[in-house]
Amino acid sequence: MTSPEVSLCQVWVADLAMQRPGHRSLLNSEEQKHRQSLRRPVDRARFTLGAALTRLVAGTASGEPADRVQILRRCPRCGGAHGKPQLPGHRLHHSVSHAGDLVLVAMTDAGPVGVDVEPIDSGNLGLPTDLILHPTESLSAPGDLLTYWCRKESVVKADGRGMFAPFSEIHVGRADRPPVLSDPDGQRQGVQMFDLEPRPGYLGAITVLTTTPITISMIDAAPLLRTTPAPTHGPTPTNR
Repeated sequence: MTSPEVSLCQVWVADLAMQRPGHRSLLNSEEQKHRQSLRRPVDRARFTLGAALTRLVAGTASGEPADRVQILRRCPRCGGAHGKPQLPGHRLHHSVSHAGDLVLVAMTDAGPVGVDVEPIDSGNLGLPTDLILHPTESLSAPGDLLTYWCRKESVVKADGRGMFAPFSEIHVGRADRPPVLSDPDGQRQGVQMFDLEPRPGYLGAITVLTTTPITISMIDAAPLLRTTPAPTHGPTPTNR
């Protein structure tokens, strides 16, 4: 997936209408249990589509049957199955985000990656701005707060901090300019960031932790999702 000069990061874009009955069979027993714990049908659909698409993309890249691709989600703090997802045995890094009718799966071999997508009608996100904005950041247009949120969400998903990171301590540049992750003393090295517009009505962002220049390739997931294979030999292994 790479060249000596530039690394590729694929962002696979799916909507819930692309889900097929066979996608659920790609989930392992732990994921099936989590899926059943989700109350809303839309949440179950998003989770199923994200896990299935991850396996299909990783399987296509590695030549491994999709139903044998393992996804590890162990939390480093408590050991629960809600940590940053990893693909053990693969050189690939990935991240999943879903909102509204969209599911995004980012995949690259360049370094840890985080992706986020949000509907533009998210409004003010239901949070005080001082919990989201760095002291040097400001709002000058209606969509700025959502831009900051997407960028920062992608950062904490890439570095694994997740919900434990205070967004107000993360500086990602002005909303009307390309994103740049900065420390107090200047731009942080080894980070590539991009704003995304995966579909009309949605905003997103992606962060890859690498010094290598990145090219983003947006890919319609519909053809891949139509090729869901039959299980090869038993259910997908439970992640350990």
